[in-house]
Amino acid sequence: MLEPLLKPGEVAAYLGISIKTVNDLVRKGSLRCIHVTKKDRRFTHEQLQEFLQRQTDKQPEPVDKKVTGRLPSRRKGGESFGHSGVDLREEMKRWH
Repeated sequence: MLEPLLKPGEVAAYLGISIKTVNDLVRKGSLRCIHVTKKDRRFTHEQLQEFLQRQTDKQPEPVDKKVTGRLPSRRKGGESFGHSGVDLREEMKRWH
């Protein structure tokens, strides 16, 4: 016997998300559905299980912790990037 098709609201309640998010997942191709009419969607239990399986099987991407280059940082004592604060103030006064 066939199982009854799920409405978007039922899928949303089961997943704990909004109906809008269910529709967004369908548009993105993440969640498959049956188009009963142009605007009316239904979901099989199998489609919902496939979606859940794809979401739980994802492994996080490994993080590359290699330092490729360091950016200069502010130095203690008011100097930044090799200039003293006094030099920069004098330089800015000349701009005006």
